[in-house]
Amino acid sequence: MPSAAPAAPAVLLTALLVLGAACETEPETTGAGVGGPPALEDASRAHPAVRARIEALRATILEAPEDARARFELAQVFDANDLYDLAWRAYQDAVQCAPDDARAWYHLGRIEAELGMQESAVRRFARASELADYAPAYWRAGLAFLELDRLDEAEVCFRRAFEGAPHDVSGALGLARVALQRGDVDAAVEFLAGILARVPNDGQANRLAARAYRALGRETEAVQALSFVESPSAAWRDPWLLETMRHATGDREAIARAQALLAAGQTQRALDVLLPLVEAHPEEVTLHNMVASAHIATRDFRAALEAIDRALEHHPEHFQPSLNRGVVLHLQGRLSESVIELERAVELHPAHGPTHFYLGRVLLQRGDAAAAVREFEIAISLGHDPGELDELLTVARAEAGR
Repeated sequence: MPSAAPAAPAVLLTALLVLGAACETEPETTGAGVGGPPALEDASRAHPAVRARIEALRATILEAPEDARARFELAQVFDANDLYDLAWRAYQDAVQCAPDDARAWYHLGRIEAELGMQESAVRRFARASELADYAPAYWRAGLAFLELDRLDEAEVCFRRAFEGAPHDVSGALGLARVALQRGDVDAAVEFLAGILARVPNDGQANRLAARAYRALGRETEAVQALSFVESPSAAWRDPWLLETMRHATGDREAIARAQALLAAGQTQRALDVLLPLVEAHPEEVTLHNMVASAHIATRDFRAALEAIDRALEHHPEHFQPSLNRGVVLHLQGRLSESVIELERAVELHPAHGPTHFYLGRVLLQRGDAAAAVREFEIAISLGHDPGELDELLTVARAEAGR
């Protein structure tokens, strides 16, 4: 893996603040005049147990408006239970009450990035980085800069993340993305090779590697990488986020815990959480999909197919299990069977672009370039256009003589 030149914290903060200085949504941080908590009816869509926790925290805040701990915890409760609009308001209140709390600034930036407010998010991450040397703040800032096409600043952030957590894939993946966007394909391959030496079936790394190999004309390696792009990706470790997710409640709590365990690579523990949920809610396709994903992560394709078949038993009309079955069969190298399943998924949901895209990939690998072109063009017409589609379509058209 290429060496990452040191990025001093002061240099990094300067890079982060260049863009953040233009942001006009910075909360006041004097602690004075902070507003009351969101009205309880604003959270009417929440689980009853969540509402009860919100009500208790609101009562504390109404009695002691400057209680920074209660305000931060309220924001975490909103955040962990998918009430992102309320979490955004509550984290702003939290940083007003505790302007030196790096976690509050970090989570405010994370929520704003999720909501598409990249310029504002960068400034929040900069403030968090002033207060704590926390690697996820750097790689999240790098992702925000990528969204803004600010490659120099993105590189600085990803290098700092790489230095702070060299065994995590986040920094190296970010640097590979920057290199690819600049057209420096050789550098991208070096970063990706370092990742794939440790986690050879990482989905994100293989997706980027396939693009890089194609650009270099290394078609055999590109095809091999493409066979892994639907595999799970290694965790981008974020302990502060895991801490927040502990505030999830009810089934959402269990699902969040399973998601966190899967992200951390603790597959068996995730299955221990998921399997009782599946028994209690066999009609939930999402839970079966998560079980299948856990088994795919360990390359236990037989168990993955069993989970998918259970989903099909309950929802034979739902396209997702057929799509997932096609993906697993593809990963097993059973291309003709994969095509049959994917074509069935297309019949069940003809307007789902990703299914057409994946079917096109399998058809191309099987040698049916003309059919692959058709599926890729349908995927594009439906608005599905992942980064590698243009390259695959070009290859398919060349092989089909078009």
